[in-house]
Amino acid sequence: MTRTASSGTRALRTRLAEVSLRDEHRLRRKLDRARPDDLPALEAEIAAAATRADNRRAAVPRITYPEQLPVSARRDDIAAAIAANQVVIVAGETGSGKTTQIPKICLELGRGIRGTIGHTQPRRLAARTVAERIAEELGSELGDVIGYTVRFTDQASDRTLVKLMTDGILLAEIQRDRMLRRYDTIIIDEAHERSLNIDFLLGYLKQLLPRRPDLKVIITSATIDPELFARHFAAADGTPAPIVEVSGRSYPVELRYRPLSLELPGSTDDEDDTRIVDRDPTDAIADAVTELFAEGDGDVLVFLSGEREIRDTADALRDLRLPRTEIVPLYARLAAAEQHKVFAPHTGRRVVLATNVAETSLTVPGIRYVVDPGTARISRYSMRTKVQRLPIEPVSQASARQRSGRCGRVADGICIRLYSEDDFQARPAFTEPEILRTNLAAVILQMTALGLGDIESFPFVEAPDRRAIRDGIALLEELGALAHGSAKSVDGEADSGGQLTLTPIGREMAQLPVDPRMARMLVEAQRNGCLDEVLVIVAALSIQDVRERPVEHQQAADAQHARFTVDGSDFLAYLRLWDYLTEQRKSLSSNQFRRMCRDEFLHYLRIREWQDLHGQLRTITRGLGWNGGGGGRGPAQAEGGDQAVDSGADRRRGRRGRSNSERALTESGTIDSEPANSDARGDSARSATRQAGGPSRRAGSDTRQRTQRGDQTSARAKAGQRQAESVIADDDASMPWPSAQIHQSLLAGMLSHLGVREAESREFLGARNAKFMIFPGSSLAKKPPRWVMAAELVETSRLWGRIAAKVEPEWAERLAGELVKRTYSEPHWSSKRGAARAYERATLYGVPLVTGRPVDYGRIDPELSRELFIRHALVQGEWQTRHGFFARNRALIDDVADLEHRARRRDILVDDEVLFEFYERRVPADVVSVRHFDSWWRKAERANPALLDFSTDTVVNAGAAALDPTDFPDAWRQGELSFPLTYQFEPGQDDDGVTVRIPVEQLAHVRAVGFDWLVPGMREELAAAFIKTLPKTLRRAVVPAPDFAAAALRGLTPRAEPLRTGLSRELSRLGSVTIGADDLSPTALPDHLRMTFAAVERGGRVLAKSKSLAQLKTQLAEQVSASVARATAGAERAPATVWTSESLGAVAPTVRREVAGQTVTGYPALVPEGDGVAVRVLSSPAEQAAAMRAGVRTLLLAAVPTSTRAVTGGLPPADRLALSQNPDGSLDKLVEDCRVAAADELIAAAGGPVRTPAEFDKLVSTVRPQLSSAVAGLIRSVTPVLAAAHQARAALADTVEADIADDVRQQLDDLLFPGFVAEWGRARLRELPRYLLAAAQRLESLPGSAVRDRQGMVEVDRMLAAYDRLVRSLPEGRRNARDVTEVWWMIEEFRVSVFAQKLGTPYPVSAKRIEKAISAIRR
Repeated sequence: MTRTASSGTRALRTRLAEVSLRDEHRLRRKLDRARPDDLPALEAEIAAAATRADNRRAAVPRITYPEQLPVSARRDDIAAAIAANQVVIVAGETGSGKTTQIPKICLELGRGIRGTIGHTQPRRLAARTVAERIAEELGSELGDVIGYTVRFTDQASDRTLVKLMTDGILLAEIQRDRMLRRYDTIIIDEAHERSLNIDFLLGYLKQLLPRRPDLKVIITSATIDPELFARHFAAADGTPAPIVEVSGRSYPVELRYRPLSLELPGSTDDEDDTRIVDRDPTDAIADAVTELFAEGDGDVLVFLSGEREIRDTADALRDLRLPRTEIVPLYARLAAAEQHKVFAPHTGRRVVLATNVAETSLTVPGIRYVVDPGTARISRYSMRTKVQRLPIEPVSQASARQRSGRCGRVADGICIRLYSEDDFQARPAFTEPEILRTNLAAVILQMTALGLGDIESFPFVEAPDRRAIRDGIALLEELGALAHGSAKSVDGEADSGGQLTLTPIGREMAQLPVDPRMARMLVEAQRNGCLDEVLVIVAALSIQDVRERPVEHQQAADAQHARFTVDGSDFLAYLRLWDYLTEQRKSLSSNQFRRMCRDEFLHYLRIREWQDLHGQLRTITRGLGWNGGGGGRGPAQAEGGDQAVDSGADRRRGRRGRSNSERALTESGTIDSEPANSDARGDSARSATRQAGGPSRRAGSDTRQRTQRGDQTSARAKAGQRQAESVIADDDASMPWPSAQIHQSLLAGMLSHLGVREAESREFLGARNAKFMIFPGSSLAKKPPRWVMAAELVETSRLWGRIAAKVEPEWAERLAGELVKRTYSEPHWSSKRGAARAYERATLYGVPLVTGRPVDYGRIDPELSRELFIRHALVQGEWQTRHGFFARNRALIDDVADLEHRARRRDILVDDEVLFEFYERRVPADVVSVRHFDSWWRKAERANPALLDFSTDTVVNAGAAALDPTDFPDAWRQGELSFPLTYQFEPGQDDDGVTVRIPVEQLAHVRAVGFDWLVPGMREELAAAFIKTLPKTLRRAVVPAPDFAAAALRGLTPRAEPLRTGLSRELSRLGSVTIGADDLSPTALPDHLRMTFAAVERGGRVLAKSKSLAQLKTQLAEQVSASVARATAGAERAPATVWTSESLGAVAPTVRREVAGQTVTGYPALVPEGDGVAVRVLSSPAEQAAAMRAGVRTLLLAAVPTSTRAVTGGLPPADRLALSQNPDGSLDKLVEDCRVAAADELIAAAGGPVRTPAEFDKLVSTVRPQLSSAVAGLIRSVTPVLAAAHQARAALADTVEADIADDVRQQLDDLLFPGFVAEWGRARLRELPRYLLAAAQRLESLPGSAVRDRQGMVEVDRMLAAYDRLVRSLPEGRRNARDVTEVWWMIEEFRVSVFAQKLGTPYPVSAKRIEKAISAIRR
C-alpha cells in the first residue's frame, strides 16, 4: 500500500468514531481488507453512516423531568454515576420513576446515538405501557424515537433511540448478535424479580462487559438486596458496582390483617370453647372491598393469582352492586385495549383486579387501597413428582411490602392483608430466585437452547449446586435431549471443547413448559400419533391424584374407582376417567357435577387443576403446530374451563407460536397465572426457534449421535419392537386408544423407571440394581407382568412403583439408544448369514433388556470376525457361493481328500492352518464377512483372477507318497452295468470303506459276483486280513501275512473266481499247508474291507444300505418292482392329423425304460407318418429336436392352409415363368417348400416347437395371420435365386471344359435341390444369387481363365476334403452343429473370392481362415 493510501485509511479509521457501533464494526472489517481502489467507495459508505448517526443525534427530543417523581431529584447523581462507571445499580421503590426517567437521563448523556438504549421489562404489558409513557413525556410518536418490541409486535425503527422490550427478546437477539453491537446502553429493569431470563441476562452481560468497554449497563431494582447485584458486577479488583438509591413517592400506609381463618366463640357457655371458621377467599375479598369503600374515595387494587380467580372475584363483586364502581381486570394476556382502561381517566370508583403484574412492573394510577390475599402462582419444581408446577403459594415479605406500597403513591393508603400478622412474620424475607426453584434439567435445556454456554461456568448471580447440574445433564442425556458437540463462545468464535448441544428432540422439548421427562413423553407422543391421549396423562401426572381414598371410606372409594381400571396399565385408567368426566360435565350442571365428584370420591378442585393444565398444554402444542393424532380428545371443562383455555381472539393469536424460552424459563405453561416475567417467554423463544431453523418434527428422527454399532442395534431393536407390537395388537383393537404408542411415548420419559420381574416373585429389578414392587393399589399388583414402567418410585416400608404399566423391552432398547450397554459372547460363524455372529446381552442401567440375541459380530470385533470368516467360510467351506476360485479350490481339496479316503491315509492333505495362512496373506484386513468379500473380490478378480486359486502344491503335503488312480476306480462295472463307487475313511461309521451305489431300478439285475475282491488298492490289505482270520495252527504257516498276501494275489486273476477260493488255494501252495475257503472268515474282517451296498433312487437319496447284497434286495423288493413298472409305462401314440389331449396328448421331454436291467432313456417326439403325426420315442435329443420341428410344422401347415394363387397372384408373368423352372418340380411344390420354410421361421419366432395341445392352439392363433405374407415374401426371395441359376445353367451348356463344368454342376446341385427353400431359410436365400452369379461368371470367363480356374479348383477341393474329414470325425449329433455348417458356407464364400472376386464377400475369407475354423472345431 502506498503512503498516500495508508494516510487515507488512517483518516477513514478516525472517522469511524462518528458512526454507529454496528456500522463501525462492519466498516472496520472492510477497511482491514480494503485495497486502494476500494477507498472511495468506503469513504462514501462512512459518510452515509455518519449522516445516519447525525440524524439520530438530531432526533433527540427536548428532555424534561416530572418534578414530582423522586428520581428527578437524583438525576444528576444518576447521570454522574452512569458517566463514570460501566455498570450502575439504581435501587428505588416502585413508583419512584426510575423506569421512565433513567432512559431520558441516558439520552441526555449522549447515549442512544451510536447504539440504541435497550430497556428490558419482564412483561409485555410493562414494555408497551412504559414505552407509551416515555413517548408521551418526550412528545414523540410511539415507534419513532421511542419504540418497543414484544412477541408478535415490533414498534421500533432505525430512528428509535430507546427500545423497550421483554427480556426474552434481548435473549433471542443474543443468538444473532453475540456482542450486542446494536446497543450502547442496556437497562435491566425489575432485576429483583430474579426470573430465569433476568439471571441469564445478568450472567451473560458479566461475560460480555470486558469485551464491550463502551457498553453501559444499568440495573434497576426495588430496594431488595441491591448489594447482591453490585457484588455480581464488581470490578476486577473486587470493587462493587456503585448503587444509587432513590426514595419512592410514599405516603403512610395502614396495614389491616383480616385472616381467612377466624377463631370464633363456641356454642357452649364455656369462655375457653372456640371454633375455627375458614372463610371463602372470594367472599373475604368482597368483604375487604366493602370495608375499604367505607373509608372514603379512591380506587382499590386487588392482587389475585390468575385469570380464573380474577373472573370469579369479578363476578362476586358485581353481585354486590357497588354504586358508581367499575370492575377492571389486568393481566398479561388481556387484550391491549382492555389493558389501557386501567390507565385511562375515569369517573366514579374503580376496583382493579390484577395478577402480580401490578406488583412492581406497573404503577396503576389513583390507587389508595390494596387487598392482598398473600398468594401468587409461583413456578416450582417438585422433586417428588418430577414435575414443574405452578402452585399457589404465599408470597414473600418483600412481595407483600411491594403490594402494600402500591396504595401509598397519591395519598395515605390502606392495605388489607387476608392473612395474619404472625403469618407475615413467618414468611421468607425474599422470593426465592427462580433458578433455585426450577428443575435444573429444564434450566440446562433452556440455556442450551438459547446458546448461553456451559451452565457450570456460567456466572450466575447465585449459582446452583454443581451436583444438581451434573444430575440435570445426565437426565437430559438419558432423554436424548443433549449431545456433546461444538458451541460458540461469547465473541462468536467456535469452541470445540465438547459443549452440550441440542438434539432435534431436545429442540422440541425446549419448547414445552413441563418437566423434561414429561416433555420427552409429549415429543414422542407427537411422533407416535397419540399426542391427545398423552396430554391427558401428562397433565394427570403433574398434579395430585384426583381420586380420593378417605380412610373411613376406603372400600367404597375403591369400588367407585374400579370402574376406571384398565388391565395392564394404570396410565390408561386416567384416559378412562377423563372420558367419564367429559361425559358427566356435558350432561350435568355445575352443582350436580360438584355433587357427583363428592359422591364418587373425586376431588373437584384437582379435577379443575387437571383440566386447566391439560388446556394449557394443549394450547402450547397447538401453537407448535403439533397434531393430536389420537381422536381429538377434548378436556372435560368445569366452570369456565373453555374460557380458561381460549379467552378472546387476541389471546388466541397471542398463544400461537409460543416457544421454548417464553414458557419454560419462568412462566412454565400457566395461562391463568401471571408469574414473574411471564410476558417475555415467547419473545426469546420465537427468535431462538427461528435461529435454530425451527423445531425438528420429522417422525422417527434419531435424537442421539450413534455409532455404526448403535445403528445396527437400533435396527434390531426396531425389529423387536414390531414383533412386540404384533403381540399386543389384539389388546389395542379392544381399546379406544392406541395403547402401544401411548406406552412407548410414556416410556421415553421413564427409561430409568423400567423394571423386570425376577423369576416368579412379585419383585422387580430396576435401574441401578434397585428392587421394587408394584404399589398394592395398582391394577397390576395382583398379576404383575414380566416388564413394567412406573411413573415414580416411592420408598416407605419398601420401594414401591406407583402408577405402572406393562411394557416391552424392545421399546426401551429403541428409545434408550446409546444408553444401552451391550456385551457379546460365543462368537461363531453362521453360514446362513455369511458372517460371524455372537450372542448379545443388552442392559439399561443394569436391567437386562435382551439376553442371548444373535447379532452380526463384524462391527463389534472385526479382527476375530475376519478370522472366523477365513477359517470357516474359505478354509472349511461353510459357504454357499458361485465364485469360481472357491469351486475350484473345493474341488481340489475334495479330490485330495478323496484320495485320502481311498488310500485310507491322513498325510496327503495339508492341515487347515496352511490353508488359513494362504487366505490370510491375500484377503484384506477389512474383509470380515461374505458381503465384504464379494465387494472386494469383484475388483480384485479383474486384476488377478487366479489370486485365490490353490495349486496342487498348496494342498498336498510335500512328503506324501504318490498314488495310482487305477487302484481306486470311480466306478464298478458288471457286464453292461456301471455303478459309481465312493470311499470313506471314517472308522466306526457304517459307510467306512468302499460303497457301491446301485440305482433301485437296477438292483434286481445286479449279481453278487466280484464284489468280494474290493478295489485293487485294497486287495493286499484284504488278503492280509483274511490270513489273520485263519486259525492259529494254519496262520503260523503263512506269516508274515502281508508278504504271503502279496505273493498269493500275484498268482490270481482278479474277479475270475471268488477271492476266498483262489486265496485259499494259493496260500495252501505257498505255505505247504491245506487251507480251505471256509477257513477264511469274511465275517471276521474289519468293516472297511467288506463292500457296502447302497440302493439309491433317481434323486440320489439312499434308500437303504447293507453289507449283504441279497439282504438289500429282500429289504427293497417292493420299491424295485414299483420303479420298474413306472419305467415301462407306454409313451407312444398312433398317428393323428389333429393334436388334442386324446389323440397325441402332451409330449414329455424324456422317458426312461429298463432294458436288461439297464436304464434306457428315451426322447418322445412328434414324428410325421403318412398323412398324420405320431408320438414316437427316439434315441437322442438331436433326433428328438429334429422330429419335433418336423412334426409341429406338419400339424401347423395342416391347420393353416395357403393358396398358391394367393401368394403368387401379384407376380409378373416373367417371374411366374422363372418360378415354374425350380428344383421342386412345379410351382405348387415350390410354394409348399416356401410354406415349410415360413412355418419354421414363425415357429422359431414364437419360441420353438410346443409340447401340449393348448400350446399348439396358441401357436396356430399366432401364426395364422402371418403365414401368407411370410410365404409371399419367400417367393419373392426365390425369384432372383432361380434367375441366377438359369444364367449359370445357360453358361454351363456352352462350357467345353468338362472338369470345370462338372465342378459347377455339382455346386448347383448342392445349392439347389427339392426342398432347398426350407433347408436354407430366408437368410441363406439372400446369399444364393451371389454364389450362382459367381458360378456363371466363372463359366463365362472360360476358356481364357481355365488355367487359373483349375488352380483355384485345387484349393477349393482341398478345403472340401478337409471339411469332409472334419464331419466324419465328429459324432453324429455334432455334425449338423452351427459352427460345422458355417465352415461349408465359408467354402462357398471362398469360391466367390477365387472365381468371381469382383462380386465380393461379406467378410474376409481364405484357405487359412477355413483351416483355422476347422481346427477350432476339432479342439
